[in-house]
Amino acid sequence: MVRRDPSADAIPVWYHPTMALTLRTDEELERALDALASSEGLSRQEIIRRAVIERYERSRHRQRVTDSTERMMQRWGDVLDRLGSA
Repeated sequence: MVRRDPSADAIPVWYHPTMALTLRTDEELERALDALASSEGLSRQEIIRRAVIERYERSRHRQRVTDSTERMMQRWGDVLDRLGSA
């Protein structure tokens, strides 16, 4: 007999896709959030959401550039070395 964990039913399945998050802030972050929310006419939550997504996209872009550079160096590195010594 398999025993079920009774706490597994404590959080409904519908809650997980949009799970809440507690963010601990300091005075500097509070001031920055308030200023951005006020000047952009957005909620503090939306300011944070956009900042995280922007950072994520930037890091993905940086990785794609790094990967592309490595591929190009493998393909054309010898040519670049010869051009550099000319």
